[in-house]
Amino acid sequence: MFRLKLAAIIGGLVMLFMGFQEFRVSSGTTSEPENASLAEIEAGQIPDNTHLAIAEHAAIYPAAVYSYSTSKYGSSEPTNSTKVNYCYYPIMSSTHPFLVSLGKIQEKYGNLGGVPQQEIPQIEGLGVLVKTSRFKTIGTIPEEWKNESGVKGLVINRIASLSDEEKKLIQESFPNVNLDTVLILQEGREPSSALASLGLMFGGLLISGAGGAWMFVGRRE
Repeated sequence: MFRLKLAAIIGGLVMLFMGFQEFRVSSGTTSEPENASLAEIEAGQIPDNTHLAIAEHAAIYPAAVYSYSTSKYGSSEPTNSTKVNYCYYPIMSSTHPFLVSLGKIQEKYGNLGGVPQQEIPQIEGLGVLVKTSRFKTIGTIPEEWKNESGVKGLVINRIASLSDEEKKLIQESFPNVNLDTVLILQEGREPSSALASLGLMFGGLLISGAGGAWMFVGRRE
């Protein structure tokens, strides 16, 4: 019985926290995403709105980093069939210095296959990283960069802190990325209504309070 009471308190607190996070993420957004220029974001012109639609861009999938899960009964080493929890990949406008440099190198060598490793430019000055759950396994993550027509979602790092695991994942793979300036766009995420967020918080408070009262009464008896 004690565990059930404790579970009610913890579950209510989790609901309260989730509602608060949704309220923070969705505060100040519009129901329809604002069209944003990726080139302007890369130049430091950051939109106030956190619900964005970014038009045509280059998705640099070979630079993707991801969180994965392996079965406790299987190999600890990831394979192409290993489940991906989520992944981050950089997107760039056609005027980004990395793509401009890459274009010049391609002109010089004819293709990128024969380019010496030391001549491949480093990715610096990113404007946007996309967080996505679109890829279900490691093998489904594309191995080459692609021109995409657009991406929509919520900017999550300007209004809610990244977890320690996410920060480590990003900074190890993109050491030149400044998490204070780069936008992390969670693909497909839409803002919750204030009513839904407040309802979640109120429900969590109610459940947690009921669990605490239940435990207090049980102790008195």
